[in-house]
This record gives sequence, C-alpha cells and structure tokens, in this order.
Amino acid sequence: MGDLSNKVALVTGGSRDIGKEICKALAVKGAKVVMNYNSNRANAESALSEIKALGGEGMIVQADATDAGSVEKMVQQTLAEYGGKIDILVNNAGGLVQRQTLAEMDELFFEKVMRLNFTSAFLLTKYMGTEVTLYFFVYIKKRDPN
Repeated sequence: MGDLSNKVALVTGGSRDIGKEICKALAVKGAKVVMNYNSNRANAESALSEIKALGGEGMIVQADATDAGSVEKMVQQTLAEYGGKIDILVNNAGGLVQRQTLAEMDELFFEKVMRLNFTSAFLLTKYMGTEVTLYFFVYIKKRDPN
C-alpha cells in the first residue's frame, strides 16, 4: 500500500478486530479514516484514539450496515465531512452471528447471516455509486487449526 495522503477511507466494522487493524494501517499510510460501528460507541472511540495516537486522522460513524437508510446516511455524513469524496471502501462488516449446524438453522437465522455478510456489502457499494474511486473488498476466513 503506497502513500494514501488526502485519501478518504470508509471501513465498515472498523472499530474492532480486523476492521480496526485495517483502519490503523490505512491511517499510518495517510488516509483519513471513517470507522463505522454498529452498537459499541465506547469501543469505537477507543479505536479512534489509537488512530490519533499513531498520528492519523479520522472519525467514527454509527450505522447498521444491513439497513439501507442507515448506510445511505453514513455515506452522506462521510461525504459532508471530507469534501464530497470517498476514495477507499472496505466492506469489512460481517461475522458468523452464532454457531449453528445446518439442521439447527432456520430461515430467519440464515437471512440474518446473509444480511450481515452479503447485503451489507451490496448496500455500501450501491450507495457509494460513483463517489468511490478505489474499492477494497476484504473477506478473511479464520483458518481451522486442525
């Protein structure tokens, strides 16, 4: 990753785990980082403090990445804050929700998993439209130790 000075990066699920590390890596390279979180504001504020301690710049934005209205509002907040541009989108929001075997799974659970892992990426990409010039899609599967 080269110099990202004057670039704006929006990272869903950016306040913890892999998302937070992605935000830190982008900030160290000079990007202005918009860290999305869903429910834990204190965790997001702590992550933003870490970025600022590294000399980075950014902001936190609460949004449910599975909700179209929430996603659209997040994109608009980011555009308003950073001069009408978003250069980098990292669709990082996702997860297992909880472990269930196929036999235990019902349709509602399956739909929840799909909304979190796939619909969220679709919505972000849709509402970015032509505003984004560079896409990063991050899908990382935890390796089975066996």
